[in-house]
Amino acid sequence: MDGGMKDRSAKRKPRANAIDRIVAQNLRSLRVRAGLSQADLGEAVGITPQQVQKYEKASNRMSAARLHHFAHILGCGVEDFFEGCPPEDKIPNKGLGASPDEPKFVAALRRVQDPATRKTLLRYIKKLGKAA
Repeated sequence: MDGGMKDRSAKRKPRANAIDRIVAQNLRSLRVRAGLSQADLGEAVGITPQQVQKYEKASNRMSAARLHHFAHILGCGVEDFFEGCPPEDKIPNKGLGASPDEPKFVAALRRVQDPATRKTLLRYIKKLGKAA
Protein backbone atom coordinates (compact mmCIF):
# COMPACT_ATOMS: atom_id res chain seq x y z
CA MET A 1 0.00 0.00 0.00
CA ASP A 2 1.20 3.55 -0.76
CA GLY A 3 2.74 5.23 2.30
CA GLY A 4 0.41 8.24 1.92
CA MET A 5 -2.78 6.23 1.51
CA LYS A 6 -4.70 4.91 4.49
CA ASP A 7 -6.81 1.78 4.40
CA ARG A 8 -10.28 3.17 5.14
CA SER A 9 -11.95 -0.25 5.04
CA ALA A 10 -10.33 -1.16 8.36
CA LYS A 11 -11.95 1.84 10.04
CA ARG A 12 -15.48 1.42 8.68
CA LYS A 13 -18.12 1.19 11.35
CA PRO A 14 -20.70 -1.57 11.02
CA ARG A 15 -24.05 -0.26 9.85
CA ALA A 16 -26.98 -0.19 12.22
CA ASN A 17 -29.25 -3.19 11.77
CA ALA A 18 -33.00 -3.40 12.42
CA ILE A 19 -32.51 -4.12 16.13
CA ASP A 20 -30.12 -1.16 16.49
CA ARG A 21 -32.79 1.07 14.93
CA ILE A 22 -35.50 -0.25 17.27
CA VAL A 23 -33.26 0.32 20.30
CA ALA A 24 -32.59 3.87 19.05
CA GLN A 25 -36.30 4.60 18.58
CA ASN A 26 -37.06 3.20 22.02
CA LEU A 27 -34.35 5.38 23.57
CA ARG A 28 -36.06 8.44 22.13
CA SER A 29 -39.54 7.30 23.24
CA LEU A 30 -38.34 6.51 26.76
CA ARG A 31 -36.52 9.84 27.01
CA VAL A 32 -39.58 11.80 25.86
CA ARG A 33 -41.82 9.81 28.22
CA ALA A 34 -39.47 10.69 31.09
CA GLY A 35 -39.83 14.37 30.15
CA LEU A 36 -36.13 14.84 29.40
CA SER A 37 -34.50 16.74 26.57
CA GLN A 38 -31.49 15.34 24.76
CA ALA A 39 -29.41 17.87 26.70
CA ASP A 40 -30.89 16.70 30.03
CA LEU A 41 -30.20 13.04 29.29
CA GLY A 42 -26.74 13.80 27.97
CA GLU A 43 -25.84 15.77 31.08
CA ALA A 44 -27.14 12.98 33.33
CA VAL A 45 -24.87 10.39 31.69
CA GLY A 46 -21.94 12.67 30.87
CA ILE A 47 -22.23 12.95 27.10
CA THR A 48 -23.19 15.73 24.70
CA PRO A 49 -26.73 16.26 23.40
CA GLN A 50 -25.31 15.56 19.93
CA GLN A 51 -24.19 12.12 21.08
CA VAL A 52 -27.68 11.41 22.45
CA GLN A 53 -29.07 12.47 19.06
CA LYS A 54 -26.68 10.09 17.28
CA TYR A 55 -27.83 7.25 19.54
CA GLU A 56 -31.49 8.11 18.84
CA LYS A 57 -30.89 8.11 15.08
CA ALA A 58 -28.86 4.87 15.28
CA SER A 59 -25.91 6.71 13.73
CA ASN A 60 -23.83 5.45 16.65
CA ARG A 61 -24.40 2.17 18.44
CA MET A 62 -24.70 2.00 22.22
CA SER A 63 -22.59 -0.20 24.45
CA ALA A 64 -24.22 -2.44 27.04
CA ALA A 65 -22.84 -0.19 29.78
CA ARG A 66 -24.40 2.88 28.13
CA LEU A 67 -27.77 1.10 27.79
CA HIS A 68 -27.60 0.16 31.46
CA HIS A 69 -26.83 3.76 32.43
CA PHE A 70 -29.69 5.09 30.27
CA ALA A 71 -32.10 2.58 31.84
CA HIS A 72 -31.10 3.75 35.31
CA ILE A 73 -31.58 7.43 34.43
CA LEU A 74 -34.87 6.82 32.59
CA GLY A 75 -36.26 4.56 35.32
CA CYS A 76 -36.82 1.57 33.07
CA GLY A 77 -35.31 -1.85 32.47
CA VAL A 78 -32.71 -2.57 29.80
CA GLU A 79 -35.26 -4.90 28.21
CA ASP A 80 -37.50 -1.88 27.49
CA PHE A 81 -35.02 -0.75 24.84
CA PHE A 82 -35.66 -4.01 22.96
CA GLU A 83 -39.46 -3.70 22.96
CA GLY A 84 -40.66 -4.44 19.43
CA CYS A 85 -37.64 -6.53 18.43
CA PRO A 86 -38.36 -9.80 16.67
CA PRO A 87 -38.39 -12.89 18.89
CA GLU A 88 -35.22 -14.99 18.84
CA ASP A 89 -36.83 -17.69 16.75
CA LYS A 90 -37.44 -15.12 13.98
CA ILE A 91 -33.79 -14.02 13.80
CA PRO A 92 -31.90 -16.00 11.16
CA ASN A 93 -29.16 -18.25 12.52
CA LYS A 94 -26.16 -18.01 10.23
CA GLY A 95 -24.45 -21.00 11.77
CA LEU A 96 -22.64 -18.98 14.42
CA GLY A 97 -24.83 -19.70 17.41
CA ALA A 98 -26.58 -22.63 18.97
CA SER A 99 -29.33 -24.31 17.00
CA PRO A 100 -32.68 -24.60 18.79
CA ASP A 101 -31.92 -28.31 19.45
CA GLU A 102 -28.40 -27.80 20.78
CA PRO A 103 -29.41 -27.13 24.42
CA LYS A 104 -31.49 -30.34 24.33
CA PHE A 105 -28.49 -32.33 23.11
CA VAL A 106 -26.28 -30.87 25.82
CA ALA A 107 -28.87 -31.55 28.54
CA ALA A 108 -29.29 -35.14 27.37
CA LEU A 109 -25.52 -35.67 27.22
CA ARG A 110 -25.12 -34.37 30.77
CA ARG A 111 -27.52 -37.05 32.00
CA VAL A 112 -25.28 -39.81 30.59
CA GLN A 113 -23.05 -40.78 33.53
CA ASP A 114 -20.91 -43.52 32.00
CA PRO A 115 -17.74 -42.04 30.38
CA ALA A 116 -17.49 -44.88 27.86
CA THR A 117 -21.08 -44.31 26.74
CA ARG A 118 -20.46 -40.57 26.44
CA LYS A 119 -17.39 -41.24 24.29
CA THR A 120 -19.37 -43.63 22.07
CA LEU A 121 -22.13 -41.05 21.66
CA LEU A 122 -19.64 -38.37 20.69
CA ARG A 123 -18.03 -40.65 18.11
CA TYR A 124 -21.46 -41.51 16.68
CA ILE A 125 -22.53 -37.85 16.45
CA LYS A 126 -19.27 -36.97 14.68
CA LYS A 127 -19.88 -39.76 12.13
CA LEU A 128 -23.42 -38.53 11.55
CA GLY A 129 -22.09 -35.02 10.98
CA LYS A 130 -19.63 -36.22 8.36
CA ALA A 131 -22.37 -38.18 6.57
CA ALA A 132 -24.64 -35.13 6.31
